Amino acid sequence: MNSQESGRTVVRALEELRVHPAVEEIGLGAFLGDLNQAARSQEHLPPTEPIFVTQTGLILAGFGRWRLAAVHKTPTLECVEYTLSDEDALRFMLALHRRRNGWNPFIRIRLALQLERALEQRALINMQLGGKHKGSATLPKAAHIDVREQMATIAGVGSRNVSKVKEILERGHPRIIDELLNGSISINHGHLLCRIPLSKQVEALTEEYCDRAASEVEREVLSRHDLLGVDAPTVLDTLQKQEVLQPGSVVIQLSCRKRSVVLLGEDIQAHIRQSTRLPCHEIQAPTEEDLA
Repeated sequence: MNSQESGRTVVRALEELRVHPAVEEIGLGAFLGDLNQAARSQEHLPPTEPIFVTQTGLILAGFGRWRLAAVHKTPTLECVEYTLSDEDALRFMLALHRRRNGWNPFIRIRLALQLERALEQRALINMQLGGKHKGSATLPKAAHIDVREQMATIAGVGSRNVSKVKEILERGHPRIIDELLNGSISINHGHLLCRIPLSKQVEALTEEYCDRAASEVEREVLSRHDLLGVDAPTVLDTLQKQEVLQPGSVVIQLSCRKRSVVLLGEDIQAHIRQSTRLPCHEIQAPTEEDLA
């Protein structure tokens, strides 16, 4: 066995390896990055990096390669083994993935929160040994803030985001949490959504996605056409007159968006361009012949 830094290179049977309970609780969202990377690098042999594990078989890094090995029924894997407790294993994973940007901030905070109870117990013992807070089983506010700061440092984030994620986990709809896991929305965005009633959160998220998709369509449409450069009253007046001359030619569709957008056909665009080149007193309403 060859040593590598503080770990040692070993060969482990596939069935000996398992996921840390804290990571398993999160589910597939914690593995997507590794799975995609492993799938892309299947043809590059030998593997550039071994799987990192603890002496008890907890996987620290290399989840993608481990899953691919299971799919291909590979009996053994080369690993780098570290002697770590479950708590230290979680710290190791967070430090490693923080450097590699392997997990987004929400995942890192959610995992760091698994250390909260141990950090609080340690803080309470230290205070009692120092002669403070004797006989009490609860921490003062300042100690809770210090524990929050420690979790933020472990996760590599700001302390306010730790509080926001705790609130999200308490009040957030599972769909909101899934979107945070895959990085589709930010922690701040998720926290704002969780301030509204649980029954309305998915509806609000859907409306935002619809609005975002519609905005992308608008940008695509506008990028292909010149703006008329005319005011809204002129456009609305032209549409009204066209509808009088040709009932049903103006189609109105309802949307869940908070902003209304009018898309003009080429016939109305041509008429407005023609009209706006004339002095205001000479602008005429479109005739049936114009609209034919």
